[in-house]
Amino acid sequence: MAIPHLTKDGEGGQPQGLIDAFSALVYLGKMPLRSVFQTAGVLFFLGFLVSCSPSVPQLMPRETLFHLQLGTLEDQMDLFLRKGLPTPEENHFLYYNGLFLISNGNARKVMEFTGYGDLVTLFYNPADNPQPELLNGHSSSDQVRDRRAFPYPFRHVGVLAADSHDRLYVEDRVPEGRISFDPNLKVRLESVLLRFGKNGQFEDYLGQEGVGGTPFPSIDKVVVLRSDEVAVVCRVGTGWETWWFSPEGRLLVRAFLPFGSLPKLVSESNGVYSDIQTVWPDRSRRLLWLDVDYFRKVQDPTTKTDSGIVLVQSRVIAYDPMVSKFSDGFALPIVPRDRAKASKESITGDRPLNFLGITNAGLLFFLSSPENGGQRLLVFDQSGKLILERTIAYSAKENIWLSDFQVTPQGVLAAMTCDGHQVTLSWWRSDKFLSSYAPVSF
Repeated sequence: MAIPHLTKDGEGGQPQGLIDAFSALVYLGKMPLRSVFQTAGVLFFLGFLVSCSPSVPQLMPRETLFHLQLGTLEDQMDLFLRKGLPTPEENHFLYYNGLFLISNGNARKVMEFTGYGDLVTLFYNPADNPQPELLNGHSSSDQVRDRRAFPYPFRHVGVLAADSHDRLYVEDRVPEGRISFDPNLKVRLESVLLRFGKNGQFEDYLGQEGVGGTPFPSIDKVVVLRSDEVAVVCRVGTGWETWWFSPEGRLLVRAFLPFGSLPKLVSESNGVYSDIQTVWPDRSRRLLWLDVDYFRKVQDPTTKTDSGIVLVQSRVIAYDPMVSKFSDGFALPIVPRDRAKASKESITGDRPLNFLGITNAGLLFFLSSPENGGQRLLVFDQSGKLILERTIAYSAKENIWLSDFQVTPQGVLAAMTCDGHQVTLSWWRSDKFLSSYAPVSF
């Protein structure tokens, strides 16, 4: 049985405490006096248990939107093995303007669905896909009228993005003969960012210098700012590099963050090393948000030799490429591991936090690693204040084939998962809890 909290939610909701519930029952007069006092005793005991046990964030309800079957048809996901082995192809999804855009690397196609799972647009490589048939038929939803299919010779479908004018950005790989190696960045230059107009027609592609430019390294993420500027982020052999482009495709700013360039911890002396886990561009200005881990070497007490590293602190740091300046940032909280009920072994390490992204309102979303059937969702403002903390249910079986979580610009936590039988698109309406802190339109 879930034990309620003794304090208010803190998100502008109704009081959740035991005292509030008991007072409401007495006030309404819906219980006999004996039942009132019996209930009071039970509530007092439960309150004592809560006060003596660690607080567990409330469970945030999940909404399952639709499922996709595994297969090779135009509205299915090809996640099958090749020669008994997993393929290096990627699968991504994106929510924008009420639609879900899904890329399927094995099939070299990009599908666009409504929130009910109706296929409305298909970009596909004719060499890997049969002639679309479903697009010529009738939809299961009366809301879908016109369906479209566009052939394009994709080589490697990667990350996705879309701007406010429904222009789509799709990562693709150049032919093998055009791939080169950058000795300064120590990485292969192999990716371009294709642009498709609202009418579905291919327009051009972006490279490092802009339209038709030199290929990027493998792209880590693409973020469209509120101004429709496009930020491309790549992890390279010597650090992280980010490019900002105008909506027309003109290069605006280029920022390189080499490994070892980060500010040191003020509280630590020598021997502490930093590592950038990921980089997220801000959606309102040319600013980067870094998830940085600081480590210290540890020595074996017997041999006096280095035996490993230990995490000192995880911090979020902002970097302004216009003035080449870092902010002090803030430290991320520690989410401790839970001891299994039947285990007597000591728990080592803490649950790492995955930086999911930043919303249009400037809120930063983090999701902990799964443990005991749940994951912890943490939302911070840019000063490091914890705005929202919730638990979401987690099933290892459901996430075994595919597990992709992201936050939409409006502040909705969404996921694409697969249990080996079907792909599931779900979301958690975290934006409803955040409206009092950072109003968003959904």
